Amino acid sequence: MSPTGSVNNTVSYIDFSFSDAVDPASISTSAFTLTTPAGTVDPYNFTASATSATSVRLTFPLQNTLGNYTVTASAPLAGILGQPLQNFSGTFTVSIPTVTGSISYTNGLAVAGATLQPDGGLPATLTDSNGNYSIPVPPGWTGGITPSLGQLLFVPGTLGLTNVTNSLTNQNFIAYQSLSPLMTSSFDGTNITLSWQYIPNVGYGVLDSSDLVNWSVYSGAGYFFVGPNNQMQFIVPMDFTSPQLFYRLNVTH
Repeated sequence: MSPTGSVNNTVSYIDFSFSDAVDPASISTSAFTLTTPAGTVDPYNFTASATSATSVRLTFPLQNTLGNYTVTASAPLAGILGQPLQNFSGTFTVSIPTVTGSISYTNGLAVAGATLQPDGGLPATLTDSNGNYSIPVPPGWTGGITPSLGQLLFVPGTLGLTNVTNSLTNQNFIAYQSLSPLMTSSFDGTNITLSWQYIPNVGYGVLDSSDLVNWSVYSGAGYFFVGPNNQMQFIVPMDFTSPQLFYRLNVTH
């Protein structure tokens, strides 16, 4: 039988493998029972069909309730020569997946006591003294996990996860006092190079203005690249015919 043991995902079918060929005419939903933590599933919700000469699949409504499941198979299932099937009983457990990780400062020190709030009405949890956390989620969960602690900013701001069917590790965050970088500039006679310290998973947009009042997204021919020592750099070509421009960064995370 498959699945068996601990299952970290939803279950909607069970595959049975037999030592001998199965009589297709004997395959009936009445040969099976499925007992869940919420009770016995009505056999009218079953479908049963052969997937090979020695295999049968029992399909039923998706099950995601945590706990132990028991399935049985018995008569009228029979072998190809009419021999009755020996009664079979098997079990599996739907266990809860967990999302684990840590929160640290940029210097690697742990952030203790930070709150992590998962979506979907799930309870929040706190990081321990080593900055570690563990959040149990329902099988198949989709949502975000958002950290918070005082005025700290976190990257990513929210960790988005989709269809969590197995436990996930190393789902980490970095804490910052500020995401506002110090931007410097240099001029080589042809281009102005704007530079600032790169923070992974943070988005940067360059804005320009001719009056320091009205700002717009820079639409010139510049481009980003990461230079030495993780310096993000942005090239602004100068043709000396454009009006004087000022530049600033828009940071998103």
